[in-house]
Amino acid sequence: MTEEINRYRDAWDSYWKDIANVSGEAFWDCPAEESAALDLPRFVGFMPPGLPLVDFGCGNGTLTRFLANHFDRVIGVDISAEAITGARQTTSQKNVSYEVLDALNPGEAEALHAKVGDCNLYVRTVLHQLKPPDWPRMVESLEILLGETGCMYMVELAPSAETYFKSLAEKTGGGFPPKLARVFRFGITPAELKDGDIVAQFPGDRFELQSTGNTVINTTQNLPTGERVRVPAEYWVITRRAAAKAV
Repeated sequence: MTEEINRYRDAWDSYWKDIANVSGEAFWDCPAEESAALDLPRFVGFMPPGLPLVDFGCGNGTLTRFLANHFDRVIGVDISAEAITGARQTTSQKNVSYEVLDALNPGEAEALHAKVGDCNLYVRTVLHQLKPPDWPRMVESLEILLGETGCMYMVELAPSAETYFKSLAEKTGGGFPPKLARVFRFGITPAELKDGDIVAQFPGDRFELQSTGNTVINTTQNLPTGERVRVPAEYWVITRRAAAKAV
């Protein structure tokens, strides 16, 4: 497990170093108005006020900075120290902080929870970046951070995303669009999500599903036709189940 965790860390550090945290260079780093701002109405009413919001897998902090305009305290966490360094350098809001946190090390989640208490979570397209055998560990970390009272908004690629990615090669005349191909060059490859995969990771004896729906992941990549790449996605609003809180 340690070797695999290091592989994730090394891949993401190399990626963020390569793009030098330049805004818009990452495939998914579109303006907040085209991402988190669309998410916000779906979850803000479910999240208990007064809890810190953790932007889980914050990358270079683009969405962390937006979320800080709507929550009293926001903490961006990411496995990549390179990403966190860039996020700190481009953030001036006093209610934002950043920490390096490995999603597959629940002990790090426990340390953060001990410091800040129960958290609301914003988790945007993180789980699919891990191999399926690693998913339960990430869920354990999320559960720790939620504590008894937190609420999580998670958005992930839809099962149809795999077919959509394959169609991009046809539209570009062969090969993936440059910004997506750049991600793959560093060994960062998305897991193929199937119907029910996400819900299965949050069993009903431990979690409660408050809301769900379909959406898209807007990206910074345009095709030669001028069409913007928009990846099919789904979202879920999840809390801890009361019976599980008492355990």
